[in-house]
Amino acid sequence: MRAVPAASGLGFGTLTAVIALGFFALVCLFCKHMAAARSIPGNYFPESRIYGYDLSKLREFRILAEAGHESAPAVSGSVVVWKDFRNASWDLSDNHASIYGKDLSSGREFPIYTGSDRPVKPAISGNTVVWMAINGSASSPDIFGKDLQSGRVFSVCTAPGWQDHPAISGNIVVWDDDRKDLFRHYDIYGYDLSTRQEFPICTSDGNHQYPAVSGSIVVWTDDRNKRATGSDIYGKDLSTGQELRICTAPGDQDFPAISGKIVVWRDWRNKETTGSDIYGYDLSTSRGFSVCTATGDQEFPAISGDTVVWVDRRKSLVPSICAKDLSTGGESFISGAKQGQYNPAISGRIIVWEDWRDRPLRPRTREY
Repeated sequence: MRAVPAASGLGFGTLTAVIALGFFALVCLFCKHMAAARSIPGNYFPESRIYGYDLSKLREFRILAEAGHESAPAVSGSVVVWKDFRNASWDLSDNHASIYGKDLSSGREFPIYTGSDRPVKPAISGNTVVWMAINGSASSPDIFGKDLQSGRVFSVCTAPGWQDHPAISGNIVVWDDDRKDLFRHYDIYGYDLSTRQEFPICTSDGNHQYPAVSGSIVVWTDDRNKRATGSDIYGKDLSTGQELRICTAPGDQDFPAISGKIVVWRDWRNKETTGSDIYGYDLSTSRGFSVCTATGDQEFPAISGDTVVWVDRRKSLVPSICAKDLSTGGESFISGAKQGQYNPAISGRIIVWEDWRDRPLRPRTREY
């Protein structure tokens, strides 16, 4: 048999060295590109901004003038809070997030929490801000808060397991909690800031998540009847202890919001015809009603008084913010921007949202 000649050219060791050198050169080029982009504010990662709209003045505005990356806004009165990445380099993971705020009445912007324990998902009521964070060596997130008047930061819940999706109204903080069965079963817990007492709200069979609270009424997504009706909307009146079955219609109902006696949520009962819709329920009259059933998905509602806002995709797959006055039935789109708007929140006449018009890249649809 004819002998095969030895391979000519680069040996294996030399080839490995060339590949390693090429990889090193690519890393250096990437770092140089990121450093150059970092020197130009707003160009080192795809940013979202927080925009707002004043319903009384019919005026849209941007919360911050300078470039940055802000997401997941919440609002109470004239104070807006959000998750902020100004202290990040090019890494947009929650490892580098902070919580910032701005008083729209005075124009004053201020840091709320800039610690290293990954604060996310802020919520606000009056002078109290709460958020989820992983504190120190803990392996799962807890709930923390800050009194904006005194500047005091405090823990709300550091129980074992995962505490997530905080919401607040007055002195009552609520969240979903899997301390009973890690990653498999979530319950709803609460904390009274005035008495410093924690209490269970719903620990029955099934998953209970995404709570919202207004006054003494807590509502949440509940899948105790999942096999029969999918996920439903349940609630509880903390003043009486009475549990409330708000909506158990066929198809999933989820992501409730509440203001006073009005509860709204995303509803999939018409999934095959209109996609997801927004429905509501008046606790004072025990009457359910549709808010918006336009073709194309409507989702992630928020409510204050008689005004409901939500993410709307009827025009295209790119979402916009739509609002409806329940007292008049009037409905309108809030912004004419052509890029995506997400995560709306409302307090009184002020609507805020996460907006990608300055960087038209598609982000996640909701801060989960």
